[in-house]
Amino acid sequence: GVWAVVSTLMVYLVNRFSISKVYIGYLLGCYGAATMLSEGVLVRFMVPLLGERRTIRVGLAAFALQCVVVGLAWRVEQIWASIFLSLFSNLVYPALSSLVSSYVPAAKQGEAQGAINGVRALTEGFGPLMFGLMMNIFEDTAFPGIPYLLGGAITSLAIATSFRLPDEDEY
Repeated sequence: GVWAVVSTLMVYLVNRFSISKVYIGYLLGCYGAATMLSEGVLVRFMVPLLGERRTIRVGLAAFALQCVVVGLAWRVEQIWASIFLSLFSNLVYPALSSLVSSYVPAAKQGEAQGAINGVRALTEGFGPLMFGLMMNIFEDTAFPGIPYLLGGAITSLAIATSFRLPDEDEY
């Protein structure tokens, strides 16, 4: 879902709100700064404070909410709230990688991280493809933000699935 949003958001905003190239630059710069701050600083505090599983859930919840904010926005200024939420949604991948590296035996690290990155690569291609198709379908309707709302709903399923992750004492 993250790659679908990243790859389509600016097109969506131009079509929906007719924003300028300069405004797009500001938004992209702020999203990039939020990603750097999140993955470079915030994750160092959140994972020790909450643990990997809770950090993953916080990140997924923030991303689901981020999708809802974008999907329901009626003014471009509301998109800035999604940048704040991206501070937390960017915690998912680092926390997931940390979880795997903590509990997978050293001999299986490459295999486990490779599997995670393989799934990530699939979503980097499949997500934008599906979002682009849905954007095309819903662009001229009363609900042009439906792809983002669906992304939020699917992310909610990921949150529910995260509760199936074994606890530390189950390893």
